[in-house]
Amino acid sequence: MMVTLVSLIGFYAAPAVLSGDTIDGVPFSDTWETLLAEARVQERQCGDDTYAAGPPLTWNDHLGAAA
Repeated sequence: MMVTLVSLIGFYAAPAVLSGDTIDGVPFSDTWETLLAEARVQERQCGDDTYAAGPPLTWNDHLGAAA
């Protein structure tokens, strides 16, 4: 069973967000990044499968250059 990003960060009925939108005055991108980071450090259960917490995110120079 595939776990979606939506289920990891808890946005089940979130409206579409536009660049520059805020949540309680905080830029949405900052809020999203925080929620994702918090979700990654928790062990997850999907059916009978258990997934360990993810390692911290690190910068990738190759992807940064490509972007």
